This record gives sequence, structure tokens and C-alpha cells, in this order.
Amino acid sequence: MNVAQNAVTESERSLPRGSVQEQRADAFLFVGMLLFIWAGLLFGFVPRIYQHIVQHRPPYLAVVHLHTFLFLGWMILFTTQVVLVRSTNLPLHRRLGKLSFFWGPAMVLIGMVTQFMVSQARFGTPRWDPPFVAIPLADLVNFGVLLAFALQVRRNGATHKRLMLLATSAISNVGFARWWGDSLENWLGVGFLSEMTQDYLGGFLVIVGLIGYDVAVQGRPSRPVLIGGAFIIGVEALAIFLYFNPWWLELTTRALHP
Repeated sequence: MNVAQNAVTESERSLPRGSVQEQRADAFLFVGMLLFIWAGLLFGFVPRIYQHIVQHRPPYLAVVHLHTFLFLGWMILFTTQVVLVRSTNLPLHRRLGKLSFFWGPAMVLIGMVTQFMVSQARFGTPRWDPPFVAIPLADLVNFGVLLAFALQVRRNGATHKRLMLLATSAISNVGFARWWGDSLENWLGVGFLSEMTQDYLGGFLVIVGLIGYDVAVQGRPSRPVLIGGAFIIGVEALAIFLYFNPWWLELTTRALHP
């Protein structure tokens, strides 16, 4: 047995019973989900950024660049972590994971500041839509809460990785919405279910995919996924409810343009 095989064997011995087989079975699912999330972000943002540049629109706010750095950095970190688990390099995975305790809260804070500043900057333009701030804020709440629980149960690999994937899918919704939101609106029209689908379909597909996989492989859905998925959908439904509520329109209008 060579050195590499020895390293893998020792790494596997450090895992709880059954988790080695589970990681091997889960590998393709989580890589596929990760690629799906990357697709939503790239197809959602790259064309918009390109149009922004070629049409010589006003420069993005400085806070937007910071926001982009943090969120893109998270995707790179999360991708690296998935690759490290796939390659059974768990010691490095754990060391890099410590960044999440600082990076995640910074994303939530800067994300909220960015949403308010961008919404304020849109006053007087066709894009002025104060109630819409509830939509991205719901994503940040879902990301922050699920990340906190994922870090708390990090010694339970199966639960940890599922919650981390759900948390990351929450912040990918904006990419999917930019990618296919207009087409869905033209097809579904205007209303609660239409808005829910436009804004949150990407993350919902991740939830359904995880549940379907667990049922197919384990014969039952994972309880953390059910609870986490229900929490995500509940927060999103509240956000859409606020978006269509007159008092939320009045509140956000006063807050964003006193």
C-alpha cells in the first residue's frame, strides 16, 4: 500500500462508522448541486454585468464590489471544501472551515447594507421598488440561520454538509432569478405564486433534490433537510407576503427615502 492509500485509510478511520460509504454515495449529488448553483450565479450575473459595461451605465457602488468579493469568495471557499471532502483531505477541510465563522457573518452584514444602499440609489429611476428589499433580505436570513446550525453540528458530517448546501443555495436565488425570472413572469403573470417562483425556484429545486435523493438512497428524507427546507420556504413566503402588503410599501418607502 503506498503513501497516498495510507493517508486515505487513516482519514477514513477518523470518520464515524458508515460515513465513508455515505460520503462516497453523496459525492456525485453534492458536486452536481454545486455545479447547478454555479450555473445559476454565472448565467444570472455575467450577462447583466456585461450589459452594464457595454452600455456605459454608472459605476457600481463601492459597497457592491465588497459584497461581490465576499459572496464570490464564499462560493470559492465552499467549492474548495466540497473538493477537499471528495478527496478525503479532511484536516485541511477542517482548517479552512474555521473561516466560515467570520466570513459568513460578514456576508450577512455587508449583504444587508448593500441591499439598502442599492435600493436607495434607485430612487427616481424605473428600478425604484422599495418593497423588493424583503426578497434579498429573506435570502440573507436563511443563509445566516442555516449556516449557524451547520457550523454547530459540524461533527455530524451528513447533517453538516446538507445544511451547508441549503445555506449556500439560499444566497444563489438572486442569480437564478436574474437568469429566468423575466421568462417565468411572462409565463405565470403577476401574483404571489408567480413572484415566489421567480425569486426562489433555484433554491427550491435544491431542497427537492436533496429530499428526493435521501428518499431514494436511505428510504426516508433527512430530518435536517425537511426542517431546514421548511424554514427556508416559510421565510421566503413571508418575504413575498410583505412585498405585496401596502404597509410594507409605506414602511420601506419611508426607510429608503425619508
